[in-house]
Amino acid sequence: MGKLTFSIYNPRFSQLPKAFDGFTIAHISDLHNKRFGLGQQYLCSVISGLDPDIIVFTGDIIHHGKDAESRLNKVRPFLKRAVKVAPVYYVTGNHEIESKKSGYIWNAVRDCGARVLINEREVIKRGGAEISLLGMADPFFFGRRHSYAALEKEMKRLCNDTKGYNIALCHRPEIFDAYIRCGINLALTGHAHGGQFQIPLIGGVYTPDQGMFPKYSQGSHKKGETEMIVNRGLGNSGFPQRLFNRPEVGFITLTNH
Repeated sequence: MGKLTFSIYNPRFSQLPKAFDGFTIAHISDLHNKRFGLGQQYLCSVISGLDPDIIVFTGDIIHHGKDAESRLNKVRPFLKRAVKVAPVYYVTGNHEIESKKSGYIWNAVRDCGARVLINEREVIKRGGAEISLLGMADPFFFGRRHSYAALEKEMKRLCNDTKGYNIALCHRPEIFDAYIRCGINLALTGHAHGGQFQIPLIGGVYTPDQGMFPKYSQGSHKKGETEMIVNRGLGNSGFPQRLFNRPEVGFITLTNH
């Protein structure tokens, strides 16, 4: 059974409605079929103990392969337990698209009671106020490898239809500048696996699509009115092991002061 750590984030935004001050989010990403206890009980217990208002999953719920259907059997128990803790929102990663079973996966996630967001906006209301979740598909969704331009176009469309505070759920951290251009307040991402291997005082060694010693492998990054939190993920792909880089559950508390 894999061991977990959880990281605490407290992003502050003056634009956040007062009704959402103290709103909490459990953020997970990149499960890649890793097990955390029988039926993912350990993972569920960690998240349940955090008592979040919502749970978000930013992609790579399985590791791509020919047996996507059977690999989902490691995910269903978690989702069925998680939706009893708080509403669950999920966006796709590149592995779902590469599996060529993305439609099957999305339907399975929905059947477990989670909300699948594919270039869609979800409004969350609280105390007479609202914020928006903008769920973005992975660039692979658009039919061409690394179609970042198409992703940004869709994100701009959603932002133009959105007033007030917004949170983008997207698998990719390497497009931080696109989040800034689109006017995203908070972007929650994964994909980088914390750099897989970490060197103390230096950081992650390698991430997909950023290469060696990446700029965005974990943690919080802020520029102007946009903040991005990169989750280190739960599982592995490519390299089977991590070094100085425990699987992570992020716990985010929104504040407006």
